[in-house]
This record gives sequence, C-alpha cells and structure tokens, in this order.
Amino acid sequence: MAGEGLSHFDILRWKTAEKVLNKEVVSIEVPGVLPLRIIHTRRFDAAKDYQWPVPQTAIDNAKNLKQNPAWE
Repeated sequence: MAGEGLSHFDILRWKTAEKVLNKEVVSIEVPGVLPLRIIHTRRFDAAKDYQWPVPQTAIDNAKNLKQNPAWE
C-alpha cells in the first residue's frame, strides 16, 4: 500500500527491480523559477543487488559463515 515504505521490498520480491529502479531521479519543475534537472541516476545490478551482503560482525562471530560471492 502507498505510504507503508514496503514497495521497495515488493519490487525486490517480484524480481522487477532492474526494470523499475534503473531510472533518473529528477527535480520538481516550477515554470519560471526552477528548471527540471537530473539529480541522480539509479543503477540496479541484478547480478548483485538482489542479494544482501553478510554483515562483517556476523562473519567475525561465526567462523563457518562466509560473505555472499557477489559482495566479496
């Protein structure tokens, strides 16, 4: 639902992030005052970004735990 802050995780779960998240973030345009401009270009790497890195503290505490290969 809108405003819940969970849509990002829905996009990851549905495996549509590389289509939905690879976009430019633009400013608000106010005619005659503020022009429309690109603020940031988002990049989603499907080979890496569907996985999360294992926190270093967890790796340090568990001797058999290893980092995800995409995050090494």
